[in-house]
Amino acid sequence: NLKAIHILTFSNETLLLSNDEKLFASYNLSESNGSASIIQQNCVKLSKKPSCAAVYNNSILISDRVGDIYTTNLSLSNFSKISFLSHLAIITQMKINNKFIFSSDDNGKIRISNRLKPYLIESFCLNNPNIFISSVCILSDEILISGESNGIIKLWNYINGNMVNETQLPINDMSISNNNKSINNSNNSDNNNEND
Repeated sequence: NLKAIHILTFSNETLLLSNDEKLFASYNLSESNGSASIIQQNCVKLSKKPSCAAVYNNSILISDRVGDIYTTNLSLSNFSKISFLSHLAIITQMKINNKFIFSSDDNGKIRISNRLKPYLIESFCLNNPNIFISSVCILSDEILISGESNGIIKLWNYINGNMVNETQLPINDMSISNNNKSINNSNNSDNNNEND
């Protein structure tokens, strides 16, 4: 039986994925002359279902469903637990840059840890604990953006942990501008009009 893919992360020609069977695999992805190839490098079965993963240079971070984070190499050998990066919640996403490790969870928290010394917590971006962080994107050396389960997008200064702006993503009635045209989406398809 085919199993659903739950993690799909790509960085530096390395593709990571996992499925319902706790299989975690790394692939090499290459592109040339408008064509692409994908070659499986390594595959392991984890003891717990992973929730997310991130890759930086030759290191991979993997989190499981109980909030623990493990590090390994691209060959998926020598797994070691990083206890001081653990959350008391399901980790929903991880990002890594040259200075920090960003980890968000389903208790509305984004932790910013020092990459070279992960036991040093640089800051927290704290949200409503009843709203989980569904996605995180690093915009600059100071600003990150978070997507939440209630459809709100927030901008944070992750150096001091302060929220600097927020907006509600309009789902039911969205006005989209594309090539100088306005397209109105609504639940009633009979009323949809396209105006030049």
